[in-house]
Amino acid sequence: MNSTAATGPSSSRSSWSPSTRRSPPDSLFEGGAGELIRRRLLTACDLHTLLRLPAGSFYATGVKTNVLFFEKPGPRPDGRPSTKHLWVHDMRSHRPAPTKSTPLVGADFEDFVSAYRPGRPRNERVESRLFQSFNVEELLAKDRVNLELRVGEPQDEPVALVEPEADLYRMAEEITGELRSALAEFSALAEALRPYGVHADRPDRGSAK
Repeated sequence: MNSTAATGPSSSRSSWSPSTRRSPPDSLFEGGAGELIRRRLLTACDLHTLLRLPAGSFYATGVKTNVLFFEKPGPRPDGRPSTKHLWVHDMRSHRPAPTKSTPLVGADFEDFVSAYRPGRPRNERVESRLFQSFNVEELLAKDRVNLELRVGEPQDEPVALVEPEADLYRMAEEITGELRSALAEFSALAEALRPYGVHADRPDRGSAK
């Protein structure tokens, strides 16, 4: 589940604390009205920054919070989208979920503030593993204008393709080896229990008399 706090224009363009509002869960990738809102934000507004916070930052445990930073400029003369690039900063992949004893504090945002460069032109921003830029045409072309953009997370390891016959042979070899080990363990157990066989005296029989 996701929750998105959207930040809009403030009284000062250089202000670092614009007004905020809450958006419905899954608002970064849901279809229908969510898709229309995301498309509108990218075309009619300058949606320039998205901050991915750790799950449970402000809501219930497991609820993911995203913060959107945008401005509402006038329409561009060429009719193109007001957004040119969306910068995404990830605080989710490397910071454990906050708890009552380990809440988010100002120090947790230092890397983001440094990358955001408040009051500076956005063309001075520098990409890093946790802070990456996405072209608006690329975003508008995505299925349902999905803005669930994961940066900073380790990529899945490529899966090595093997021949089905070779894979089945390997599995059979592994199963055979496990069965041999199990048989050896059962043989050792049977040998250890030999003195207590059906025709042998029970070890506790003498104490029961």
